[in-house]
Amino acid sequence: MWVQLRSAKYVERNGRMHKYAAGSRINVGRMDAMTWVAAGEAVLLETVTGDLPINAGIVATSDAAASAIQGIVRGVDKETRILTGPPQLAFERTLLWDGSARLRPDMINVGFSLLGKWQLAVPLWSYTELACHIGSEEDRAATKAVIRDLRVPVYDTRVVFVRRCSDTQAFIREWLKERTRGDDKLAFHRALYRCKPVLCALPVSWTGKR
Repeated sequence: MWVQLRSAKYVERNGRMHKYAAGSRINVGRMDAMTWVAAGEAVLLETVTGDLPINAGIVATSDAAASAIQGIVRGVDKETRILTGPPQLAFERTLLWDGSARLRPDMINVGFSLLGKWQLAVPLWSYTELACHIGSEEDRAATKAVIRDLRVPVYDTRVVFVRRCSDTQAFIREWLKERTRGDDKLAFHRALYRCKPVLCALPVSWTGKR
């Protein structure tokens, strides 16, 4: 269980004792956690990032998104960091979230966990609406010039889990450049095809669609 220490503690890790200062956030066994909490020496941290490394968080992609996300997350989690701004890799594991996608808080940790293996994890937009069905004629032509075939599913860019590395940093730069030209989902697809990060396609149901 994750706790934040109110006093310094020595904790055994791999057969060696390590000292953690007051204020540290650490993951310990349930018995130790509850003993420390009962003694007033620590507080429990119930967060949507669960047992992940501390450097994981959420970037709300607009002020309106930030308000919606605060309403979804803060009822169950007071700790996970939420920033506001354009798509950016502010954390080692970042969720880029447009608040119009009603992602369940309990799924956030699942998405972050997938980044242990994948560089991106993104829900599909639809099982039937393909790249050839969205955007303007000009936007579709620009996309076809890059990916060659528009008879492919596209991704719901309202929810994008990203692990920070050189590949995904290049991808984010390309996506930001492409998204100024038209439909965001097609822009995402062009950037994905050019930069080729390793992506896990999540079910459509992750963002409340059917």
